[in-house]
Amino acid sequence: MARYGAIYIAHNPQDGERVYKVGLTTRSVQERMNDLTSETSNIGRYEALGHIVVSDVETAEAACHKRLIQHRVQTNREFFEADLRDV
Repeated sequence: MARYGAIYIAHNPQDGERVYKVGLTTRSVQERMNDLTSETSNIGRYEALGHIVVSDVETAEAACHKRLIQHRVQTNREFFEADLRDV
């Protein structure tokens, strides 16, 4: 079943200057940034640089990740290294 949500681009300088997280949330983007920042494995703060609300958030996220595959930092993570304009 399709769910409304947001696809976001987030940045934490501790991840690297050109490394961005592209993910989804079905809550507010700010709540998701707070969650990411509060995770014990993360140093620094995540800031949302942009987001878009979509009607099928899982499909939209998969499409974004597929398009960015050549920039993926690790196969099991949602982090991509590229210029922000390319992300």
